[in-house]
Amino acid sequence: MTWIDRLKQDEEGRRLLEQERLIVEVTEAMASLLKEREVSRSELARRIGTSPAFVTKLLRGDNNFTLRTLSDVFFALGHSVHFSLGDLDRPRGNTPPGRRISSDCKITRAWVESIEEADGGAA
Repeated sequence: MTWIDRLKQDEEGRRLLEQERLIVEVTEAMASLLKEREVSRSELARRIGTSPAFVTKLLRGDNNFTLRTLSDVFFALGHSVHFSLGDLDRPRGNTPPGRRISSDCKITRAWVESIEEADGGAA
């Protein structure tokens, strides 16, 4: 049994997995748009009126940002944010090609690595 399977066994584990899924989805979308639009973190910070360090925190997923901030970031990158709900009991597909966890998702990587380490290295 994998560590993800174990997390899925109780409500708290499923809740944590959902948090991480959303963090990865949002931060990957930000990172992809930055790359696609050739916008630096400093330039994004200037556009949204904050510091490059704050943008880095957003991209790492270790900052609990507001919906206003989320909207501002995507607006500054020429996009809007759309929200949709999904049924928790419905299986999701695999991550689409090209949408892998980037090095910007350090908090997620650290979280995954800590669970794998507790699991004896099994993924």
